[in-house]
Amino acid sequence: MDERVPRIGEIRIMVRPEYYLSKARQELANGNKIGAIQHYNSYVENLRTPHDMPLVEQITLTKLVMSLSNNVIEPSPEVENEILKCYLTMLNSFPANAILLNAFGVYFFAQGEYTVARHYLQKAASLGYLPAEKNYLHVIWHLIPRWHFRMLNDRKRNEFFRDAIHRAIDAGFKDVYDIGCGCGILTLIAATYRKDVRVTSIEENKILYDLTDTLVKKRNFNIRLVNGNSNTITTRPAPCNLIVTEIFDAGVFGEDCLKTIHHALEYFVDKKFRIIPASAKLYVTAFESRELTRKFRYTESLKELKLENICLVEVDPEPYDAEYLTKKPVKFLSDTKAFLEVKFYNKAQLNDLLTPDSDCIGEIELVCSEKGTIHALAVWFDLRLDAEITITTNPFIPSNTKCWEQAIVHLDHPIEVAAGDTLRLKPRIVEGQIHFDVLNHENTCEKCFEVSREVISFLNDTKLVQSVIKAADSYEHCDLRIIDFNVFPLFGFLMAKKGATVYHVYNDESDLTLFNHIVNLNELPVQRFIFIYYRAVEDYLVFLEPPHLVFYELVKPDGSWSRPEYSLEMEAKLTCAYLPQKVFLHAQLISSDYLTLCNKVDDKKALNFKIADLINAYSGNEHPNLETLEHKKHSSVVTFDISDLYRYDFHMEADIIKSGSCNGILYWFDIQFTADPSNVFNTLTSTHYDRSCTLLIDKPKVVKAGEKVMIHIMRLEGFLKLYCD
Repeated sequence: MDERVPRIGEIRIMVRPEYYLSKARQELANGNKIGAIQHYNSYVENLRTPHDMPLVEQITLTKLVMSLSNNVIEPSPEVENEILKCYLTMLNSFPANAILLNAFGVYFFAQGEYTVARHYLQKAASLGYLPAEKNYLHVIWHLIPRWHFRMLNDRKRNEFFRDAIHRAIDAGFKDVYDIGCGCGILTLIAATYRKDVRVTSIEENKILYDLTDTLVKKRNFNIRLVNGNSNTITTRPAPCNLIVTEIFDAGVFGEDCLKTIHHALEYFVDKKFRIIPASAKLYVTAFESRELTRKFRYTESLKELKLENICLVEVDPEPYDAEYLTKKPVKFLSDTKAFLEVKFYNKAQLNDLLTPDSDCIGEIELVCSEKGTIHALAVWFDLRLDAEITITTNPFIPSNTKCWEQAIVHLDHPIEVAAGDTLRLKPRIVEGQIHFDVLNHENTCEKCFEVSREVISFLNDTKLVQSVIKAADSYEHCDLRIIDFNVFPLFGFLMAKKGATVYHVYNDESDLTLFNHIVNLNELPVQRFIFIYYRAVEDYLVFLEPPHLVFYELVKPDGSWSRPEYSLEMEAKLTCAYLPQKVFLHAQLISSDYLTLCNKVDDKKALNFKIADLINAYSGNEHPNLETLEHKKHSSVVTFDISDLYRYDFHMEADIIKSGSCNGILYWFDIQFTADPSNVFNTLTSTHYDRSCTLLIDKPKVVKAGEKVMIHIMRLEGFLKLYCD
C-alpha cells in the first residue's frame, strides 16, 4: 500500500525544474500517477517560485492528486496521511488556486469533516470557481438541513411552544434545559420571558451552537450553552426542573428522542419537574398509492430483459419516508387507530420502549373500508405540549401544523384486501425507530432483489425506459466497445444482446446482484459485460482499448446537470461518439411560496428573535430534488441547446407574461438520445429525475408583463448555474 502514494519532502536534489517536468509527463503518459505526482512535486520545489508553474501544469497536478484520493477505495491511515501531505504541499505553493482549494474541500467533505470542507470551498467559491460554488451548497446543506428553515417558519408551532413554555415558567419551573436547542428559539422563548429564568442549552451541531452563541451574546440573559451530545453528559451543569425539546421528525422518533429524553430524566431533572412536550399520541392507517410505492419497489414489467415477474425493493430503506399526504394521490383503505401514547415524563415507559424485543406495544387491527391494494401505512401524531396545547400532524385536519409531513411506512409487499378485511399489525421500536410487523399476511415472493432507490426509480419511469430502448433499437448487430455510466445500464444490456462489449460504471454495490442476474437471465457472455466501480474507473480504463461509444448520464436524479470530469488522459481516451447526442435546457422565471418557506427564515414567523440573518447565510442559491412545486409562471419558457459539452456560457431573453416578484428560475431538460429528433425524453414530468430551481430569494426579480429578461447559463467542469440580469 505504501507504494500507492508519494512520499513528500524526503530528499531534494537541486536540478533544472524542466527535468522533473519531463519526468512527470513521461510517468503520466505511462499511467503511473504516483510517479507523476512525485516528479511534479520535485518540479515545484526546484522552481524559483511556485508561481512560475504554468496554469496548465497546476491544473494537471491538481487533477492527479484528486484522482489519487478518489481512487483509493479503502485507504489506510498512512495513505490518508500521505494524501493529506500532497494537498498541503500544493496549497502551500498555491494558496489562491481555486481548483486546488475546491479539491481539498471535496476531500474533507468525503471524510465527514464538513466544517473544514466549508472553509476551503467557501474560499474557492469566493474566487468565482463554479464547481466550488456547487460543492459549497452540499456542505451547508449537510451542516444545516433544509427542514430547519421550515420549522422556524412555522409560526403556529413556534407560538404554541412559546405559550406552553411561558405557562410552565409561571407555574414555578424556571430552571430550564433546552435539549437539542438548534439555533436557540426555545432557549430565547424561555430566557426572554422573565429575568429569574435560568436556561442551559445543549446542542451537538457546532454550526447551530455557534449561531445560538451569537444570538445569546447579543442579550444579557442567564443562558449557559453546552456544545455536545446531551447523552454523553452525566453530571448536570446546572439545576433543572423544566425540559423543553423539539427533536421529533414525521414519525416522532427519528432524531433518537426516546434515548435522549430518557437520559435527561435519568441525569438532569429534579424530583419535581415538567417536560415540554409532555406526550405524543401516534396513529396509523393503511392506504393505496401506486405513485408512492413506485419510490420503494419496482412496479413495471421489462420484457426486453426478461424482467416480467421480478421483485425489486429498496435496499436498507429508512424506516419511513415523509410526505404531505394531502398533496399525493392516495386512497385510504382502512380506519385509523391510535397505537401508542408516549409519556415523555414517564422514565419507566421510555425504558420499556428502548428495551430490545420489548412487548410493551400491543397488537392492533385495522379494518378495511373498501377493496384495494395496501401499499403502505401512514403514521401521524398529536404532540401534547401541556394540558391545554396540542399540535397535530393529522392530514384530515386542515389546521394541522405544516412543518412536519406524515410518515410513510412502505410494506415489503403489497396486500390485496376487500371491504371488511382486517390487517393485524404489531408495532415495535427498533433502535429508536418505529416499525410494523404484518401478522396475518404471508410473503409469497420467492426471490426479492434489494437494489438502490435510483435503480427502482429508473426502471419505473416507463417513458425513460422506452426512450432508451428506442435508442438501442437504432443500432443493428454490432461489435462495439461501449461504456455505460447510467445508474441502470439498460442501454448496455440491450447492446450486449446485439454483440457489443459493455463496461458499466456502477455507484452502488448493492445493485450488482441484480445486474449479474440479468446477465445470466439473458445469457450474455460474462466476459463481454464488465462492471467497474466508479472509484476505480480511471485506473481500470487506462488499460483498455478506447471505446467506440460512451453513454453518459448527463442529468442527476435530483434534477441538476451531471457531466462527469476525469483526468486528462482519461478524457483523451473517451474522445469518441457519445450519447445522448443532444441535450436541451428549459428555463422559466417563477414565484413560489414553498421556495421561500424552505430557504429563507422570516423573523416575524420565528418570533422576532433576529435568527433570520444568521441562519439564512446557510440557505444557498439552489433548490434541487423538487418532485412537484406549486408556483406561478412569470415568463415564457426559454430553451438552450447545451449539447456542445465544451461551450461554457449561454444567453437568451425570456418574455414576461405575468407581472410580479420572481424568486426562482425553474429548469428541466430534454434528452435526445440519438440523431432521431422524435426520441426526446423530457424530465419535467419524469418520475426518475426531479426538477431543480435557481433561487432568487435574496434579490427577487420584479418583472412587468411585456418586458424581456435575459437568462444566462454558466457551465464548467460538470456543473452549471442559471442567473438573470
